[in-house]
Order: sequence, then C-alpha cells, then structure tokens
Amino acid sequence: MLTRFRYTEDQDDFEHHACSITNLNLEHTAITVNFLEFLSTRPLLQNLSNLSLGFNYISSAGADILARSTYLGNLSSLNLGLGTKNQEESCCLGARGVAALCQANYLQNITHLNVANNSIKVAGAIALAESSILCKLTSLDIQFNEIGDEGVMALSLSRGLSSLTRLHLSNNQIGNDGVHFIARSAYLTNLMKLNLSSNQIGWEGARLFAECNILSGLVRLDLQHNQICDAHVEALAKSRYSRGLRNLGLGFRVNEEGAFVPMNMNFGPVPPFEPF
Repeated sequence: MLTRFRYTEDQDDFEHHACSITNLNLEHTAITVNFLEFLSTRPLLQNLSNLSLGFNYISSAGADILARSTYLGNLSSLNLGLGTKNQEESCCLGARGVAALCQANYLQNITHLNVANNSIKVAGAIALAESSILCKLTSLDIQFNEIGDEGVMALSLSRGLSSLTRLHLSNNQIGNDGVHFIARSAYLTNLMKLNLSSNQIGWEGARLFAECNILSGLVRLDLQHNQICDAHVEALAKSRYSRGLRNLGLGFRVNEEGAFVPMNMNFGPVPPFEPF
C-alpha cells in the first residue's frame, strides 16, 4: 500500500494514488492556489496524517483554502514553514492566515504545527494562543516570526497550549520579559524542549530559568546567540531545577587566545548536542 507520495504535475496520477496516502510531502514544489484548491477538496485524502507544504508561498489566501477543507480531519502534522530566509510578507501566512487555520476543524487532532518564518508577528501568536482547537498540540515551531515578548506572553497564558512538549521560538526578538512569562506560565509546564536561540536574553533571563520550576521538566534548552556569559552558564548548570536537563545550547564564546569555543553542555550519558 502506498503511504508516501511526492507531487508531480500530473494531477490524474496524483488522484490515482491518493486513496492510500498517509504522508504527503509537497515541499519546494511551487504549488499554486489552484492546486491547493484541488488538494483541499479531495475526499481521497481523508487518511492523510502528515502534510508538508514547507518552502512554498502559501500566503493567507492558501491558508483560507486549507481552512475550508472537510477532508483533512485525520491530520496530526502540518508543516507550512518557510525556512530561515527573508520572505516577502505577501508570500507568508501572516496573522490573517494563521487565524484562519486556527479555526479549521481539521486541526483539532493535530499534534505538530510548523509556521516558521511566516510573518505572523504578535497578532498571529495571539491567534494561536486563543485557538480552541489546538488542545492536542505537542510541537509548535514559530521561529523567525517577530512575535516579541508580547507574543510570548500570549502563548504563556494559553490554556489551550498546555500539551506542548516542544516549542521553537528562535529569532523572535524575545528579551528577559519573554523569559519571565515562560518561567511563570501555569500552562507550559509540560515542555521538554525549548529553543530560544538568537534572541535578546541576558543575565536576568538566565537567572529566571535557573530559579524556576519549569527548568525541571526540560531535557533540552537552547539559548545560543543571546547575551549570556560563563557566569550565567554556571548558574544554570548548578540550579536545583536542572537535574533533568541533558542538553544546554549556549553557542560560542571567545577564549583567551581569541578563538571561538563551543559553550554547549551535555549532562549525563547522552549524545553530543544537536540542532534543535
């Protein structure tokens, strides 16, 4: 039985095989709005559990089309991420596209959602936080979205996101206030992997992590490319809450000889630190 299929331009061929597809990868295919309309109305895709449309310019119009679909109710994973390159806002989901998706019935069973680099900003983060159908979500990737501390506050106050175990927030202009919201959140207590790399977090943020209970549940914490020095590393490593931490990503520092030295740390018998 066919369970994986990559898109070709032959829609008849697609239709022929679609009945048994559970994993559909359409990344880097420059798919059109017309094809999205075709895809979203196919009852043959009712067994689909993983849909990856990453690195395509879906835009808010494409999000509206997907949101109207009645045949994607078994989806558990949806990838609409655009990587890390700068994107024209007209090509991105934006806050409007994310808001449309957050009202889509098929998202009620989703566990993994990637909307990286889609210019969702604060309004998009609020839409995610206020959604009533993302209660099963365990993995959320919203890196490169300029959500800032205000967006983090919305996520931290969301009861609907309390099942999250993995949260990717790198490159979002997050400072110490954002760390404060995460550290004091009553709903992000199931987090196991948290990526806050390439933000604006300094000593105060590191101290908050070292002194908060949320650190006790983390096995991986990525703080690379922030304003953190050796003293902050020591505070995190010695924290009574860091006993479960296995990977701590801190990027690089310059040693006495002027060379860049990795600051990543492993605790216990685990593999070397890997990208998030």
